[in-house]
Amino acid sequence: MNWIESKAPRAVAVRFAVLFVVLLAPIPWLADAYTTAYGTVANVVLYVADHGSRFGFRFEPPESLRASGSWTGVLRVEDRQLRQTARMKLDVRAFSYRPLATFVALGVAARLWDRRRNATFFGAGLLVMLVLTSALTVAACLKFGVGRLFGIAAGPVSETVYEALTTPAMTFLLPFLCFCVVLFLVKSNHNRENAAQPAAVVDGA
Repeated sequence: MNWIESKAPRAVAVRFAVLFVVLLAPIPWLADAYTTAYGTVANVVLYVADHGSRFGFRFEPPESLRASGSWTGVLRVEDRQLRQTARMKLDVRAFSYRPLATFVALGVAARLWDRRRNATFFGAGLLVMLVLTSALTVAACLKFGVGRLFGIAAGPVSETVYEALTTPAMTFLLPFLCFCVVLFLVKSNHNRENAAQPAAVVDGA
């Protein structure tokens, strides 16, 4: 199956629009379920990242899963030396779910390749999206008081990153750029594999 340039742009656009609307619809149980899943995955990464350091970061899960839940995640920051704790609220929908939903809608709407390459594409893409959204979360943490409370105030770099990447337009542009980059990398890798196949046959003859 050829990649996205060979597909009818109108059909791809229609599929994307439908999927995008569905994914961003107020689906019951989704808010609390996603916020819990996001916090669980983030805590695994944070446990490794802050192990042995002075500051600890953990997401607190919602008290219960509700049909009309909240997209607000609670990040607990602890100064382990001073035994002080602070909490800040983050909009998980804006920082994580919306960019992720945009990327998934793009990938599904494009109907790129066979199952194996699609799995590679989505695996790599979701990993990149996780890194990007985590970076936004850290930038928000430094900007909005928690960092300053413990004397780790945001510097010019984190301030610039936050202002540049958290505009409404960028929350949709970032997954599109991620889609294009991962698409190019997976296609390039596939082309290299195809180019190497004849040589492998000759060597085995």
